[in-house]
Amino acid sequence: MTLHFMKLLTTTLAATVALSGCGGGGGDSIDSGLFSNRVTVSQNVARAGDNVPISAIASVRGATPVAMTWRATPLTQGATNGESLVILDADCGSASYVPPAKQGLTGQGQCDTVLILPAGMTNGRWRLTNTVKTSDNSTFTGFAEIEVLALPDNGFRLIEPTTPLSGYVNRAVTLNVPFTANPGARVENVKYEWSGSSQNPSAVTIAGQRTSTATVVPTEPGQYQFDVRVTATVNNVNIERTASVVVIVEASPAEDIVSAGPIQSVRPGQIVQLNGSVLIHNPTQATYTYTWNQLGGAAGGPAPITFANRDTASPSFVAPNIPGTYGVEMVATRHNASGSTIVKRAQTYIIVTGSGQPFFDISVSGVQIAQVGSPVTLTANATGGNSNDGTRYTYRWSQVGSTPAAVTLSGANTKTASFIPTAAGTYTFEVEVTATNANGATLTLTERVQVIVNASSSSSSTLALTANAGNAQAAAPNNVVTLNGSHTAAGATSGVTYTYSWTQVGSTPVAVTLSNANSPTASFVPTTPGTYTFELTVTATKPDGSTQTASSQTQVVVGAGKTFTVSAGDAQVVNVNSAATLNGAVTYQGTYTGHTVSYSWTQVGTSPAVVTISNADSATASFIPQTPGLYTFELSVTVVDGSVTQTRTATTQVLAQ
Repeated sequence: MTLHFMKLLTTTLAATVALSGCGGGGGDSIDSGLFSNRVTVSQNVARAGDNVPISAIASVRGATPVAMTWRATPLTQGATNGESLVILDADCGSASYVPPAKQGLTGQGQCDTVLILPAGMTNGRWRLTNTVKTSDNSTFTGFAEIEVLALPDNGFRLIEPTTPLSGYVNRAVTLNVPFTANPGARVENVKYEWSGSSQNPSAVTIAGQRTSTATVVPTEPGQYQFDVRVTATVNNVNIERTASVVVIVEASPAEDIVSAGPIQSVRPGQIVQLNGSVLIHNPTQATYTYTWNQLGGAAGGPAPITFANRDTASPSFVAPNIPGTYGVEMVATRHNASGSTIVKRAQTYIIVTGSGQPFFDISVSGVQIAQVGSPVTLTANATGGNSNDGTRYTYRWSQVGSTPAAVTLSGANTKTASFIPTAAGTYTFEVEVTATNANGATLTLTERVQVIVNASSSSSSTLALTANAGNAQAAAPNNVVTLNGSHTAAGATSGVTYTYSWTQVGSTPVAVTLSNANSPTASFVPTTPGTYTFELTVTATKPDGSTQTASSQTQVVVGAGKTFTVSAGDAQVVNVNSAATLNGAVTYQGTYTGHTVSYSWTQVGTSPAVVTISNADSATASFIPQTPGLYTFELSVTVVDGSVTQTRTATTQVLAQ
């Protein structure tokens, strides 16, 4: 590892000194005789998801280090494509400083912290720079480098239905979203959580809400959407995935509905699984028994078939060696409570393809959720066929109907088509896939897919932003005071840039000059005792040029005195109809004895909808958003200390999706 050091002497004579040397994982201490800053990383190469200890030890002759700060800089292209690394205590609030024992000797400072490498980081090399400020207003730096290796893809994904489910009012519908992962991946702590869309025709209780297979009983006809959030630990990394299931619910049937299952296409010798069913109008008054038959004559097919488990709803048989279309019939006998019986019949067909005919199936992209004005991609693939026999596939996409609006499909004759929706609603598309083999034989199959389009959201409602001006501090007159600001953002953060602006609130006890007022970390030198108040404003500039701001205040007590600051917690993203927790906190500076503290959470404005806040008079409150959009909350904290009453406020934002 190469270590670099630089000092900028802010005296009448400016000088620049660069030192370098080599060392192992910890590096070798290098001293110019006047100053040094030894930066060490516990490991030169680390994997995404690791926590890596880092350290900086600074010494300077004839002065004392008074502030140390960390900065991380990507050195290779693509290092920032994924998540960015995080330096805990980047402002070295826990650093220790030792002044020279006497004039002419060396003062020292040490900052030990941890480098967090999120699991979503990509391959790349980073430089970790530590900057030291001294009591004589000098600065110097040291740095080390670390190579980050991305985690291999674990292949963890949810398997959601590719077409909407069908159901009837007051009848149970089963929601099932299993997961899959790459072979050898270690999957642990899998947790499911189902929720219903606020746009559903009626509220529905979800049985098995925290399992992969849930059950709902809709009470009104219409289109329902149920969302599932799955968390798991895969190869020791915590991940989260989401999926949706759409259910089209119709009014209860006036009589029993019998089905023999869908038409199937199989090859000779393949096991055919039949799936019959009966939707019983009044289950308490009847039961059913089943038997299956091959249709007579040409409708039954060119060869006989033999059923296994013939007297059940789901028998099977081995597809005959003679190609052709085979018709089968399910005979369902209803046994009424009165003792009478009613016979119902349903038919389906099995297409057995010959060795000279194409054989394949279609898989399409699942139900998608999109926004007006945003591109939507439709994908189809021919699966299960033999790509080595010269078979060619052609695709043709079309919109089914013109509701909610007719669209123009790009790439309609390819596997992947796309369109831009202009109106909210549910769009249905059909893809027709034709396989033609080397002998000229053809087989055509069709499949449908749906896209649910929501009204577009403005850019201002897709980002939650919170500023943090740091904790209250105590300082001595004529010493440098560092203001440590930060922000949190959640939601559509891609391409967003952030700027900072520090200002003094009022001029009490005196106006001061802020250094680096347009950076997260500013500083000033107080000359008069008293309580100073500062405000940090963070401005987010989005890719479309629109901006969003958030502000936060902090206090610095110079000399004797006491104060406190309030935090309303980080910006966050939550699911609609899921509880969101608001985490408030108070940081005290100085000694408070026998004081009382009270909390009050309020919603700022009424957009996108008024919500009810639970435990609004405690540090931790909660609410359940039922409407998507950006919610803003203010926490007001009042501290009564003897005859002195002080109130501070802070805000935070929650984006509900």
